[in-house]
Amino acid sequence: MKQVILFIILVLAGSGFSLNLTLTDANDGSVLLGYDANSEGKPPVCFGLKVTVDAGVISAVTPTFAGYGPGFGVFPGTITIDPNTGEIVNPGSPVALPYERGAAGTGIDTNSVILELGTIHDGNKPGLAGTLARITVSQRPCTLCVATDPIRGNIVMPGQTAIKDVNACIFLESSGSQECVKSTAPFYADWIQWGKPACWCYQRNCRGDIDGIKSGLYWVSATDLGLFRQAFNKLNLPSNGICADNNRTKSGPYWVCSLDLDIFRQYFNKPETNVPSCDIGYYNFWTN
Repeated sequence: MKQVILFIILVLAGSGFSLNLTLTDANDGSVLLGYDANSEGKPPVCFGLKVTVDAGVISAVTPTFAGYGPGFGVFPGTITIDPNTGEIVNPGSPVALPYERGAAGTGIDTNSVILELGTIHDGNKPGLAGTLARITVSQRPCTLCVATDPIRGNIVMPGQTAIKDVNACIFLESSGSQECVKSTAPFYADWIQWGKPACWCYQRNCRGDIDGIKSGLYWVSATDLGLFRQAFNKLNLPSNGICADNNRTKSGPYWVCSLDLDIFRQYFNKPETNVPSCDIGYYNFWTN
């Protein structure tokens, strides 16, 4: 039976606990947000965090894990769970919605986001240290900071004890780093036209992985299917709809068309061994 661990509203104020939040410059316009609980000898239960930048906006938050398993892939504000089976229908997003308590004025394309991350596992717990998410910023230089959010219980340890007042900052220098798409790639001009979407540099985006997240066993999953449907045969693509353009080609008036659907079908709900990475010859690095 799966152990479901969601955010705990009432927690005890902890003392004597030590946990670090880590920020690492990925040198690709993003920062890796992580944690280190080695001094505790046990992983946290869930995180309530606020991330801010002092210049530009936060343009994307990509969790490193979604769904059941040894990671923080439960996003309480947006997750959908089948009440009959207990299975995850849609893992949602770790970014709190702006109408939630304490989240007004926050969200993607603003200078701050509230993150809610918990875990669902069957005993195979998250590690004592790891990466929670990739935070993409719109400009450099800037200073990015993360701090615990008391409204969401701060960082909850086993036993319902909260670790509060944990924070970290990193200064991101002006970037002279490479773009993720090589200028020699045949779709480079289109990538520029669409504002250099980071999703085109997801390792399996060309196979149908729209959100850059592995859901359970699958890189191309039901979550991607929902996003694909929103963009399919649309003249005006929704926000991030171009991420569903698997073949990087416009067909008639459509960027997401039947050619992309054929690719998506080929890899939908296939195990990772049957979903190869995109051709690295077109890319300098992956963004997920």
